[in-house]
Amino acid sequence: AQSKSADPRPFFQYFLKIALAQEELGYLSDALGTYKKAMSLYENSQVAWNNMGRLAEQMGRYKEAIGYYQKIIGQFGFTQYYLDIAQSYVRMGKPKEAQKVYDTFRMKTNQVDTGLENEIQNLREKQAADRNP
Repeated sequence: AQSKSADPRPFFQYFLKIALAQEELGYLSDALGTYKKAMSLYENSQVAWNNMGRLAEQMGRYKEAIGYYQKIIGQFGFTQYYLDIAQSYVRMGKPKEAQKVYDTFRMKTNQVDTGLENEIQNLREKQAADRNP
């Protein structure tokens, strides 16, 4: 009979609890590192990609957050994350990119997010006013 060896990796839940505790204590960079370690052992965790994106956003690393959200869309097909990507572009001050991603969301889901539409429009207007004082 062939014996089955136990999985030597710590449970994913272990990393999740540590990262959430680090985040609660304000150690956002450490929490992000813990998620990255978990992802090196456990690929394709929507929860980890989501939390990594959220942490990157909190740290102002929007381009990095977009990459995490894109992985969720690519791996799991969760179109709701187009809104997170568009929101990151708004925070980066890029209304054209935000609009393009938002349009993709609308095309794929036939849904509307009026709050995000208003944010994109407000950003456009602010940037136009800044260019023409």
